[in-house]
Amino acid sequence: MFTGSTQAILRRTGRSASNIASLHLTRRRTNILPASSLQAATRSFSSSSSSAGGSQNQNQQSRFLAALGAAGVGFVALNAGALSADEALPPFNPDKSRFDLSTFDGRVKAMQELISPDTLLKDESEIRAAQKHLSTWKSGKYYSESENTAFWESKRLVTASVHPVTGEILLLPGRMAAFVPVNVPVAAGMLMAEGKIMMLVFQVMNQGLNAMCNYTNRSGAEIDTAGLVKSFGLACAGATGVVMVKDVVCRLIPPISPLVPFLAVCAASAVNMCVIRYNEWAVDGVPVYSPTGECLGSSKIAGWEGVWRTLTTRGWVAPIPILVFPPMIMWGLKKSILPAAGFVTVVTELSVIAGCMFVFLPYALAIQPQTMEFLPTELEEKFHKLPVSKITANKGL
Repeated sequence: MFTGSTQAILRRTGRSASNIASLHLTRRRTNILPASSLQAATRSFSSSSSSAGGSQNQNQQSRFLAALGAAGVGFVALNAGALSADEALPPFNPDKSRFDLSTFDGRVKAMQELISPDTLLKDESEIRAAQKHLSTWKSGKYYSESENTAFWESKRLVTASVHPVTGEILLLPGRMAAFVPVNVPVAAGMLMAEGKIMMLVFQVMNQGLNAMCNYTNRSGAEIDTAGLVKSFGLACAGATGVVMVKDVVCRLIPPISPLVPFLAVCAASAVNMCVIRYNEWAVDGVPVYSPTGECLGSSKIAGWEGVWRTLTTRGWVAPIPILVFPPMIMWGLKKSILPAAGFVTVVTELSVIAGCMFVFLPYALAIQPQTMEFLPTELEEKFHKLPVSKITANKGL
């Protein structure tokens, strides 16, 4: 779900590493950082280091985070190169993924393919042509390597662009392929916003994007619009609560200040997930299946487990590369080779956010497999005596 676009964050400074280190150790810092949450935490740390030993410790931390940023850039480059390498394609099967989704590596590659933004450049005629091309595939017929590749490419385009139930072309900003370009400005706003009002504005924008994504990628032909609006309102309330108490919390725990956007998103995600999927864990449950695919009924325990696993990955782990890594990397870069403010710094920060999102997000989303497995005794009593070794259910998105 990330390739050549990530190379935008690899920027040369025009100076050797030794010159940069020398300048870092000798030049006197006179710039005052702008008043943002992350920079306020940095100044708080600086004021506590009044002795020479404190300054030396700060320099060591600056060099460490700069090295961390360089390591992240290096990982982006290596990952981009790995994705560009040709891989052998399995024989085409319209009902299966080209990757082994039972493995972490296979799920990562599937997510990388799903969020690749190149499918956004295809218009409706090309998408419909891909659908028509897939309809020509026949089981048991021999296809050449080039024909096999063409079928997989058509499926990739259709999967990323067409709703699997309605057959309608998905709203472009709500597609997973648009996740990075659509979310980078909002993520940057949440990280760079100054004051509660702007933080609240970007938190509401973020929840609006979540609602659009939930509607666009709904599992059925219809969606509970009232439930979607309710979850949006409650999610905004959750994020607002975190932002409003941030001053009190930051006074008690100053280092937590840069994490306020992340904590607000986590709180909103928890509310959003539990409300929008309320029927799955509290009312009807979710369908569960035998190893042969036979539906065995519905389980609220499996429904809650699906909500919990989705929340911990999509709701709490997935925001880390977006709202935690970039502030760490930028803090190190600003203390070593970047000016405190200016056009170059803003462009670099946007590039770092996009790079972290594009590279690390698939790894976060791939932690949990899509299909959950249970022992019969782990679910409700009605499943305990069934003659099956395991029971499966879909985790959901």
